[in-house]
Amino acid sequence: MSYSANFKVVATLLAVLVSLSAAAKSGKIRYAVGEPENKVILHPNGKQEEAKIGGKIKEKDKVRTGLESQVIVALPDGSTISIEENSLVEFSTLNAENGIQTAMTDVKQGKVRFDAQKQTGKSSFQFKTGTATAAIRGTEGGAGITPKNRPVYALNSGLIEVNDQCGAKTSVSAGEAVIGDGKCGFRKFKLKHAGDTKVMDQLLKLGDADNLSNEEVQKQLDVISEAIDKAITEKIIKTVCTAEGVPDTVTKNSLTTNINCASEVPNTLTVNGTTFQGTSSGSYTIEWIDNALGVKRFDLICKDTVDLVGIIQAQLKEFGKQKKKNQSDIEKANFFLNLLPNNLKKAEYEFTCGSIEFMYYDPAIDSLNKARLDSLEKQDSLSKGETHDKELSVNVNVEKTCDNGAIDIEGKISGHPTQVSFVLGPTTETLNLDSSQTEFTHSISVNDQKKNWNATELVVTVTLKDGSTLVQKLPISINKACKTINTNKPAVTIVNQQTGIPIAPCKASFKISNNTDDEGIGSLFIDGDLIKEFNIQNNDAEDFALASGTHTYKIVFNDQAGNTNSAQSKLVCLDPNNTAYIAIDGIRSPSSKRLRVPPPPRDVNKYIYKNMRYEIKNIKNDDYSQIESITITQSGVNGNVFYLSNANNGIDHLTFNQNIALERNKTTTVKVRVKLYNGKILENSITYEAR
Repeated sequence: MSYSANFKVVATLLAVLVSLSAAAKSGKIRYAVGEPENKVILHPNGKQEEAKIGGKIKEKDKVRTGLESQVIVALPDGSTISIEENSLVEFSTLNAENGIQTAMTDVKQGKVRFDAQKQTGKSSFQFKTGTATAAIRGTEGGAGITPKNRPVYALNSGLIEVNDQCGAKTSVSAGEAVIGDGKCGFRKFKLKHAGDTKVMDQLLKLGDADNLSNEEVQKQLDVISEAIDKAITEKIIKTVCTAEGVPDTVTKNSLTTNINCASEVPNTLTVNGTTFQGTSSGSYTIEWIDNALGVKRFDLICKDTVDLVGIIQAQLKEFGKQKKKNQSDIEKANFFLNLLPNNLKKAEYEFTCGSIEFMYYDPAIDSLNKARLDSLEKQDSLSKGETHDKELSVNVNVEKTCDNGAIDIEGKISGHPTQVSFVLGPTTETLNLDSSQTEFTHSISVNDQKKNWNATELVVTVTLKDGSTLVQKLPISINKACKTINTNKPAVTIVNQQTGIPIAPCKASFKISNNTDDEGIGSLFIDGDLIKEFNIQNNDAEDFALASGTHTYKIVFNDQAGNTNSAQSKLVCLDPNNTAYIAIDGIRSPSSKRLRVPPPPRDVNKYIYKNMRYEIKNIKNDDYSQIESITITQSGVNGNVFYLSNANNGIDHLTFNQNIALERNKTTTVKVRVKLYNGKILENSITYEAR
């Protein structure tokens, strides 16, 4: 087979692979509580960020929790891992493809609770705690590591197999717990309610209690089990939660159901890692990766407060009232109170208050899984066939995401490569290679900032040591069906307005841009007071009414990513139908006035001076800022006698006095002209005769 023929076969095969069901290489944070510094994601590149609801956990990421913090991560197949306070957990392996999930979680400090979906076929769900590993198959319980680095596992249901570095192996069934003995091997105990965090706390303490025999440890665990029994018995008969209308078979990778809790309302109800506070009913949506076919079971976990000391003391009081006292019961109750750990006396207890179970099957997804596996087998067979001096084989995975996505690229190359470049729409990235390399991997982020969401082709170009190049073009289909968050800062403008220019009919608008596939809240402030809020999606504009007069308008916009921007303008609103007028010397219409003046003394000029009083009346709210300008002219004088502009000099009153020069023995007409910002012109005049 020639090189060119082989290249065409590989390219065609990979084009098919890209169009098939994509792999999932991340979990999703369903719940996170605690101060920001006490719930942190540590990325393998050294960067870190706050663990927030909706955030993604990728392979090699670590999650660190501090005091009074908790992070619940949902894996692609619907399994959940609850990272409790003061813990450090690494997601060493996390991948789900073709219906097969591979997960290895390393508990480096503290404890976790887990609720694993049933693992089918080649799927694996494992934990590592210090020197021990455990294989999980459809199990609910807890895992942790003691301060002395001893592994601890406890189960509520299912079965796990635990191995240590010495080759020691043991199985753990429901209602059992194992503690690594610090060297090689395990100690096994009976223990109920392993999923409760307080039980795990006690188990981790007892795991390092070298002064206690196995019998003494078991005795304390029995007290803990009895305490949980009493607490749960007290609550479970009053709190039963059921899901409505769950079918036997679900054909899509999500289920929305109403859950109702009878009688008492629990403090919290957790479903598939999502926690709700104090509710007796509500609508809940459960999700998992589309190719994780098979039986699904999701327990409903309730938390509620129980006063165990109060319950036991009430029992002792009842025992005291009995005519024929049972001394054994009294001694047992007192013994129980004396050994009961403080953190169990009055505390919030967890218990399973219901469950949701169904079969997930989608024929189309089943066919895609099989087709993709067949293609991978064909590619593997091809790679084992005839070899050539210069070959390029590239496999691409488009990761489905509702946040920033990524395209993961894996390639095989022969021919002494020096560099490989990747072009995805406007994005170009380069990777330097050692000429002895035969494989490469790379990941290209897909997001709004890079503007490569709409790319339909990935071009991979390898430059060889001899200067020649190998090029492979692969069609790409990026999933944009789910909601994404635009992380760009939005732009805000007040549209078609200029400071100080009047608006008719007293309306304006603001426009939000750079907000594609995003939404947020626009807040309207007038003179610093919040007036109204608008919900804006994508790039859109909103009209708003102007208040009467001149005011400062400010628009502040906050988007989903936490970006804020604003625009501000001084706008004027005038009533176009106002009845404003000018009154000169108290008269609103043109008038005349004869002034009797004596003849002037010799050598005195021929003018006399008259104070003219004029007022601007009926301006709405006496708002002088509605006046644009005032002009006074008089006969016999070129140009304006007086001019006042709001823009230049400022007009801050409505009553004026103007000194007018009148020539003796002549008639002088004085005109007052007022221009309003709404375009209306007010005029009045007076004619003086000085004789």
